[in-house]
Amino acid sequence: MALMGFDVRYLEEPHSEMGGFRMTAWHTDPTVTARTADGTNRTTQNALAPGYERLIVTHSPTRSGQHQKDLPLDIRKDAQKHADWHRDDKLAKHLALTETNDEAALSRPKGFTDEDLANIDAYLRHGDPGAGLHDTTRQAVEALAVRAAAIDTSDDAQRDAIAREFASLLAGLPDHERLDALRARNIYAQSVAHLLQSPALSGPAADAPETAAPPTAARVKRTAASPG
Repeated sequence: MALMGFDVRYLEEPHSEMGGFRMTAWHTDPTVTARTADGTNRTTQNALAPGYERLIVTHSPTRSGQHQKDLPLDIRKDAQKHADWHRDDKLAKHLALTETNDEAALSRPKGFTDEDLANIDAYLRHGDPGAGLHDTTRQAVEALAVRAAAIDTSDDAQRDAIAREFASLLAGLPDHERLDALRARNIYAQSVAHLLQSPALSGPAADAPETAAPPTAARVKRTAASPG
């Protein structure tokens, strides 16, 4: 679709090890804030960016997708690469957070998170998933993303420290700005979003706004009249 002239946005979770990095070659260079002299966007290799960009979502909106993401990478690539979810012995187990007889009480949350709905809505309405975000919130998240990118991710202490720093950032914001910080993380800190997690503040939207109109498929597209 992108090669036909459409702006395409696909949804992807942070730190998607199975194909996530491969697709970044198509993305617009995030370090370039303005178009080139000929009016086009360019990739990191200075190739023409076709308009195939991603929207990071906090987690999969489906329960089976969340279950799949929790499995070790080697299992996801092998035994569970094409999981047979409809089998009776899997139908219940993949829905529950823990082994329990009360599956309904501990079923995984289904649907997009509040920040994901807000970013999708902003993109569909304005062509920009960050529309409406305050500059100060965006700048704070961008600065934290730079620090997160510099840590040694194999060092648990460093990972914990950067996660606590993000949690502190959220804790210091008014309630209405915490959602903005989570939105900004998924837009401006995509490569390190998996390091900036705060599950208690990033839950699925219980009641999506009537104006949100989230997409029903995992691919969002619009015409290229005003490329984003």
